[in-house]
Amino acid sequence: MIVRLPGTMPDFYRQRIRIEMGKCSRARLPDLAPRGQSAAALVPRFAKLSFVELARLAVYLMLAEARTRWRRRR
Repeated sequence: MIVRLPGTMPDFYRQRIRIEMGKCSRARLPDLAPRGQSAAALVPRFAKLSFVELARLAVYLMLAEARTRWRRRR
């Protein structure tokens, strides 16, 4: 894992906001995987998702990957 330090103050604040939002999400949704849990342990949770939920997850992951690649090119 690569840790990139924020280069500017706005980057720092965006990073802090993402961290805090993640903490809020984990507090609201306690059934999320605990930190450090292997990906194989998540398979039963994915099996419980409906087709629509799986499709939504797939689209979200594709958009996140596209955004990451776009930002790396800039």
